Amino acid sequence: MTKRTHILALLLFLLPSLSAFSQRRLLEFAPGPKSLGLGQSGVVDVYDPSALYWNPASLAALRSSQGMVAVHDPFLMNYVGYAQYLPMRGAFAVNFAKTDQTKDAIKIASFGMGFRLGRHFQTGVSLSGLSLRDEGWTTVGVGFLFKPESSPVAAINKAGGILSSRFIADRLAIGLCVQNIPLVVSDYDHQIRLGASYSISKFGPKITYAHHFHRDKDTSHYGISVLASEHFNLFAGAEYYDADSLSFAFGAGLKISNLVFNMAYDRLMTLN
Repeated sequence: MTKRTHILALLLFLLPSLSAFSQRRLLEFAPGPKSLGLGQSGVVDVYDPSALYWNPASLAALRSSQGMVAVHDPFLMNYVGYAQYLPMRGAFAVNFAKTDQTKDAIKIASFGMGFRLGRHFQTGVSLSGLSLRDEGWTTVGVGFLFKPESSPVAAINKAGGILSSRFIADRLAIGLCVQNIPLVVSDYDHQIRLGASYSISKFGPKITYAHHFHRDKDTSHYGISVLASEHFNLFAGAEYYDADSLSFAFGAGLKISNLVFNMAYDRLMTLN
């Protein structure tokens, strides 16, 4: 066996472990403090530019253009995004992110759009370019969101059926998304995200649950949020990895005029 063949065999042996390690970084990445504080259950109830990462269909639920900047570690910005609202159509967004500040960080550039399919249904697509050191690959994502909304016309005419009732409209949301689908043969796998949320009242509490399906490991995500006032809200969540580890998170959001500040803290706990 030649020297070149020995080197090639060694690279093929090391590549799966490197890909598995970096893929965990990608799957555990949570852009935005609110999604982090809700236990990474962002496939529903994350309606800002970072919805492009969680579920692009949620972009269609925006009602204004938004810009977003996120900092994970002190003074280290790792996410910036912008979403442009298109009346009666939905919204498109562009994101730039970095999973962490190490040399093995994955850099992500994404573009996508959410489309309204009616008053209750939205869909969306995303296209992402990712890079790790000298390796680069492209992925796509597709998402769906069922989010019944109330209508003044339906309320006046007492029409619209059960989806316009006060127990469903503006309270229930169900999301489904398939993300990280590689466009070419790759060691990186797609992830299926399924979630739902329901608000007990106008001010909450809103309960959120999501499950992420992946070949390597499935994870369960739980979140709860309460609107303490028109300008202040609280949220908390948990992510269940396996029988040995559980991640807890909590945070708060403050709205001042057109500015929204969200902050969250999370901690991984070993159960055994």
